[in-house]
Amino acid sequence: MTSVDPGTSGRARRRGNRSWPGRFLRLAAVAAAVAVVVVAAVALAEVVLRLVPGLMPPEAERRARLFADLASVRTRPHPTIGFLYPRNYESIMRHYDAEFRFRTDSRGFRNAGPWPARADIVVLGDSVTFGFGVPDDRSWVALLARGLPGTVVVNLALPGLGPLQHLEVYRAFASGLRPRLVLIGFFPGNDFWDTARYLEWQALGGHGNYLLWRDFGVTEDDARSRRRQWLKSSYLLSLLWVLRNPDRAQRYGGNPVVHQTATGPIVLFPRILEEVRERARPGRPEFEEVFRALVTLHRLVADNGGRLLVILLPTKEYVYLPVKGLVQGDPLAHVYRRLEELSLSYLDLTPALRRAAGRGERLYFQTDGHPNARGYELIARVVAEHLQRVGAALRPRGGAGPR
Repeated sequence: MTSVDPGTSGRARRRGNRSWPGRFLRLAAVAAAVAVVVVAAVALAEVVLRLVPGLMPPEAERRARLFADLASVRTRPHPTIGFLYPRNYESIMRHYDAEFRFRTDSRGFRNAGPWPARADIVVLGDSVTFGFGVPDDRSWVALLARGLPGTVVVNLALPGLGPLQHLEVYRAFASGLRPRLVLIGFFPGNDFWDTARYLEWQALGGHGNYLLWRDFGVTEDDARSRRRQWLKSSYLLSLLWVLRNPDRAQRYGGNPVVHQTATGPIVLFPRILEEVRERARPGRPEFEEVFRALVTLHRLVADNGGRLLVILLPTKEYVYLPVKGLVQGDPLAHVYRRLEELSLSYLDLTPALRRAAGRGERLYFQTDGHPNARGYELIARVVAEHLQRVGAALRPRGGAGPR
């Protein structure tokens, strides 16, 4: 049997022990180098995807740009509405090919001039009624007010609100103005989806900033929120998300249809009408809640001495796809039926917009889903003519106020 010198064995163990710090440092150095390489590769991939068009699917780019645009505008929490813009705030909004500057008043809405003591007309709604895509004085509400000299018109629309929130806006800001007429811009293109999300937020307790929760999964404007905003607007992470979620990615613009108008092409997304068809059905929680809100609003306005008129604002797909013969059945059939059943007064802008579309007019942005300046002008004209025809443009009380 071979003998081992105890002294030699002890010295070997001590040399082995002394080598562990060195090994650890070498491993740490390798790990750090790998981390640097990975971070550099990720950063390079992000830069390349941003600078070189066509390297990733269009829906991945649209998703990244959407969240970058959503993160670019500040909001503040509100306990029932969910969020408001800052008071006396100025910013730029962007979404695809729509870009515009806007200013808010002393309450955080898109009005010029001081807040009035009374109003003749109050307008509720979402981004279409807000006037997304055009300057302050070119929204359909601003154009309507300009066509009714001396009438005090207050625009209380905000992008991202649904009918349940319109009801809360009326309670918080409009009832004290005692308007004779309340117009609510009803946009089925996303009002049912917005309502479903707002119901989810309420079920979770309704705390913090609803818009931050809806878009980024956070409720406070802090470091975590800003990190989430950056991650969601990353091109690389959006590419990975689309590759992992191909079905959900269709929401960001899969399978578009290009329609040529007299002044250029317009991009249509048929899946928007399919989503509307799915949600705009009796029995769906969001469908029932939308009409519950409209009925409640109608009652509150009447109790306050006013009249409610629902302005039905169609998507560009609902306007143009039938012109191309690409719509089977009516996605809004249940919407019209429920409005009639509830005896809610409404003005459907679809026929006037479709007639203009049939003449070759382009009424919306090429890619973005909002009306362009021409579209807003047509909406304002049709609404004004309707009010004059039915006598709803009541004699103004007078006095200065937002226009």
